[in-house]
Amino acid sequence: MKNSSAAGRGSTPAEEALMPQPLPVEKREEQAAAAEAAAGDGSEEEELVEMPEDYLRWLLAQTRETDPVPTLADYRTRDPKVLERLQEEIEWLQASQDEFFEFQASVREKLEKNELVIVPAVAAGPTDQFQQAIEEYWYGLLKEYDYAGCKTEVAQPLN
Repeated sequence: MKNSSAAGRGSTPAEEALMPQPLPVEKREEQAAAAEAAAGDGSEEEELVEMPEDYLRWLLAQTRETDPVPTLADYRTRDPKVLERLQEEIEWLQASQDEFFEFQASVREKLEKNELVIVPAVAAGPTDQFQQAIEEYWYGLLKEYDYAGCKTEVAQPLN
């Protein structure tokens, strides 16, 4: 997979300075621990629902070939600092992909055993209030950037 980012083109120092800086591994671990703590101890009852069919189809269709993790060979830069940062990101992406495919396998197993997959309702999709906030924000952006005065249509979710 060729990367179209500045690093993939043999970036200049100015371009590299503008590249987003990855979080250090320690910071990522702190954020993961904080997210776990924020999730609570699980003593509260959660509403459970069937995993939405469109998400289930998408989840099961994913393969490592549909979204491969890049390698250092995909980048032209030879700057050791940039290469080190890219290697950290590649390792993080690989770990994330491995975790995703473990989740996919567990979903596939549950589906084969039970013919459905039950998930917490909050994981099944955005709430109506959240969806409304997204739409308000999106329409605000459209108004801000609609200089031509053209009518712009926005795709609405199916559910």
